[in-house]
This record gives sequence, C-alpha cells and structure tokens, in this order.
Amino acid sequence: MSLVIGGGGQWRQQCLCLSWTILCALRLTNLDRKPPWIDEFRTLVLMLGNSFKEIPLDLRASHPSGLKSPA
Repeated sequence: MSLVIGGGGQWRQQCLCLSWTILCALRLTNLDRKPPWIDEFRTLVLMLGNSFKEIPLDLRASHPSGLKSPA
C-alpha cells in the first residue's frame, strides 16, 4: 500500500469508508438510551402532522390547563 499525497484515490476511499463505518457504529450503539438529534426530532414532529408554531415560546405558564393536549 503506497501513500500518494496528491492522487491516492483508493486510499482516500478506504479511509472514508472506514470513517463512515466507525461513525455509524458509534451512532447505533445503545440507540435506545440516546436522545434524538434535532433533525430527527424535527422530522418526527412534521411526520405527525404538527408544526413548531404550536410550541409556546413563553414558558411562564401559570396553570397547566392553559396547555394544549396532544391531538
């Protein structure tokens, strides 16, 4: 295996494949214990037919009856 700095196409491809494999393994380990990433949360909210406009930004609600129940 020779390391050519300028053109190493196959070496670069192998490093990319190895990096991708390691990152996928890290992401999928103990998946049930990890919180969803923000893009996964956004996808989940939009797939359920909701939008972020319904989320109250002023979290100083004085009484729980003012909050909406899930649809």
